[in-house]
Amino acid sequence: MGLAINSEEDEALKLFSKSQEFSLQPNAGTFLGALCAWGHSGLSEEGRQIFSGITLRFYPKLEHYACYIDILARVGLLEEALEVVKSMPLEPNNFVWGALLGGYLLHSRVDVAQYVSNRLA
Repeated sequence: MGLAINSEEDEALKLFSKSQEFSLQPNAGTFLGALCAWGHSGLSEEGRQIFSGITLRFYPKLEHYACYIDILARVGLLEEALEVVKSMPLEPNNFVWGALLGGYLLHSRVDVAQYVSNRLA
């Protein structure tokens, strides 16, 4: 996670891959760091695969959902990101809505950004 949030996404992803080579089982924190790194790298397909892997191993927490939604929103998969929010088994928090809002603003979708910003109030 430290590598991912300090603009060392490539190094974080290498470390995650290396841990897989040694058959180490990632925990919730490891998955969160990997999702964060994939989000900052713009690797949506890899992020989608990791999120699917998370749901097979444990119930994702709000942090995992927020990172996954951020991944989708950054690359412009805004409708898919909104569907994830709507289908979450947890009540979306400000981090989830904020990730979605960031994507709408990044892609100049001001029309929908207003809807999301109202959820943050």
